[in-house]
Amino acid sequence: MSPYIQREINDDRIDLFVKQILKYRDCEQVLAWSMSDETDAQVEWNKQRKELYHAIDPNRPVWLNVITALYENCEASDIF
Repeated sequence: MSPYIQREINDDRIDLFVKQILKYRDCEQVLAWSMSDETDAQVEWNKQRKELYHAIDPNRPVWLNVITALYENCEASDIF
């Protein structure tokens, strides 16, 4: 997960996040964006993060690591 996107979202963090994605978006070695690690219970938050990644880079998948809440987060990621 990007260090710039945390539970407390503000304009500065979003700007840093966007700059980070734009910096690496055209790099062929980036296969997917790693969204978060073990955020099983943060279903809505995970969905919002996925939408943000896809808004900036719609062609690259987003990867999410969950422990047990795969079904609950099925709309929150492209790869688990």
